[in-house]
Amino acid sequence: MRELYLKNEIGEEFKLNKDVLIYSIEGLGIVKENIYFNYGSKSKTARSENPISEITLGLVFMKGYLGYLEFVDFIKTSNQLFLHYKAVDEKYCYVELVEITKGQIEFGVLRSELRLDKLSNWLKRIDLEINVEQVSQQKKYQYKYPYTYHASGSGVIRVTNNGHNKAEMIVKIVGAVNNPELKIWQFEKEYQTLRLLINDTGTFEISSISNDAYINKNGESIYGMQDFTCTNFLTLPLGESRLEFKSGVTSQTKCYITIFEEYEAN
Repeated sequence: MRELYLKNEIGEEFKLNKDVLIYSIEGLGIVKENIYFNYGSKSKTARSENPISEITLGLVFMKGYLGYLEFVDFIKTSNQLFLHYKAVDEKYCYVELVEITKGQIEFGVLRSELRLDKLSNWLKRIDLEINVEQVSQQKKYQYKYPYTYHASGSGVIRVTNNGHNKAEMIVKIVGAVNNPELKIWQFEKEYQTLRLLINDTGTFEISSISNDAYINKNGESIYGMQDFTCTNFLTLPLGESRLEFKSGVTSQTKCYITIFEEYEAN
């Protein structure tokens, strides 16, 4: 059974279930904007883009006008909205309100149409954790991977991007570091590298989210402490890759990785 709900930037949710029923949905499929080269009577695709599209939900507020006002208050007090869709798994997309209509109350319920601009592809969040522990004086490491992916030795973990596009990432390193690095390998070739030029202790966070990219230590920017010969703002390619993390120290350090797989339809 599928479930839809809205969430705002501080995590507040508005469920579309027993108090607000959905009687129609449009716009969950793929929308493409294609640019073509013309060759006489034939054409060839030059590139394809995902334009801003529209999702329309037909809603029934079972509590009538009161339920409608509760929904309007949620929309008005939210600076950023995400539409979540849960079926086999859960995905979400960035949305913006276009219109919400208000019909007549009939038999105690109020019908409405909600129109949303879809501002992103559907995103699926995947969280990984790598714990690095010193186990002897010879600087040997033990790697633990609580996540469901299979792990191997030497600080390596294999990850598969099942989405339709490259996946943006947030990397969070907690503990002591000395020029830490995270490498992405694919087909036995180095694909991208993140490296910070810093010898310190703290919480380091690197985001490659296109509308919110940053390199922070304890919440403050350290943009200039990156190795500018590296990519640093990592994106996971399609298919299987190998991630390798090195803290540069023998003391305990943790590396948390959040991957946002992108899907063009839900």
